[in-house]
Amino acid sequence: MVARKTALLLSVSGLVIAAIAMLMLSSLRRAGTPDHASASRRSSAPEMMREDAIHAAGHPSVATSAQDPTPDFESAPDLRRFLDSILQRAKYGDPEAQWAMFQTHEYCKGYARSPARFSMETEALANGIPQGQASRLKEARSRVSDRCRNIMPSDIPSEADLLSLLADAAGSGHLAAKASLLSLDVDHASPDEDVRQITQHVRQSRDPQAYLAISNAMGIGASGRENVFGDVSGTEYATYAWQIAACRRGLACGPSSAIMTSYCSAGGVCGQFTDLRDLILNGLVPSRDAARVEEMAAGL
Repeated sequence: MVARKTALLLSVSGLVIAAIAMLMLSSLRRAGTPDHASASRRSSAPEMMREDAIHAAGHPSVATSAQDPTPDFESAPDLRRFLDSILQRAKYGDPEAQWAMFQTHEYCKGYARSPARFSMETEALANGIPQGQASRLKEARSRVSDRCRNIMPSDIPSEADLLSLLADAAGSGHLAAKASLLSLDVDHASPDEDVRQITQHVRQSRDPQAYLAISNAMGIGASGRENVFGDVSGTEYATYAWQIAACRRGLACGPSSAIMTSYCSAGGVCGQFTDLRDLILNGLVPSRDAARVEEMAAGL
């Protein structure tokens, strides 16, 4: 049960996009280029991003802006307006804006692709759980629909274009995007040295977004490769430890944060939790193992 809930929180959901990721990674290897650092130059950009690269030279302030829009993603009541505010930055190669666009589309796609289906799913899910949890699930899914209400189905890129957007950000050096690609390596085919390098960079950066993005790579898929992924890897508890560590590094982990909303609205883990740490230690991990998970997180 725990493993099933964790699986629902992959940074890019679904077997289709995972398969696309592996095809991209395989083609990069055959070309002899580094998997993560060069991914964006081998991908075709999403339709809204298809602009001649030469135009970026005339917009250096847009292309090189270092402002991180992630806090605005977390707080914006209208994510359509938020997307509009960062579109030009993303078009001209700003990896922070590309990452924020990826986050937003991932957050909204379940609703935006079919609001009617989203509503029906909400009722079906709520009918299968206790009333208290059902009310919190409805609240979480209502938060998604309210924030994404102005995003049309045609605004959401295909899964292939979403992956392309992620690869563009990774190819421009965005660490969380690189970590997300590593988490998508479902066949664990990434060379050991690439894995070590990304993992070490994440730990050294203390970047909360990167900590969260890499957390799924640190689960049971890393079992047997702890010498590559690091000492906190190889178990479901390692995934949780990285997520708690992300909160400690400054990730938005409050009750209405994106990660908490996803745990409830997509993963069905709903309760009166104060933050992500509380959800993990009291909603996912047996009480006898809570101290162990906290100790693992403290080591990160």
